[in-house]
Amino acid sequence: MHIFYELTDLSKNRSFIQALGFYLAYLFLFALLGALAGTIQGVVIPEASFEAGYMSGVRIGALLSVVVSPLFALLVLYQKKQLNNFGYIILVVVSGILAGFGGFLMGLIPVAFLTTRNSESPLAK
Repeated sequence: MHIFYELTDLSKNRSFIQALGFYLAYLFLFALLGALAGTIQGVVIPEASFEAGYMSGVRIGALLSVVVSPLFALLVLYQKKQLNNFGYIILVVVSGILAGFGGFLMGLIPVAFLTTRNSESPLAK
């Protein structure tokens, strides 16, 4: 069992250790995405000072995390065919709320949890 095994297979049922690897890998990926978005914004709309540019980048990263975390959770649920599970949909909302408070660091926790759940509910069979 590898911690970073099949990271792109969102329908895979992961163990706790594999979910931790999933969380760390996507946290790193989305942090890079946020840094890239902040850099592009800084090039397109230059700020008067470093501090102003930094704060602008922080706002871009925060906005990105609030949008991407719940969308990523929905993608996991779609791949697992669990979009009809109301409890999991609540976790999608929680992912967005947590991302609002702590960025990707907190917003990806419910996503990693969802990767440990089974694909398809027993009622769908």
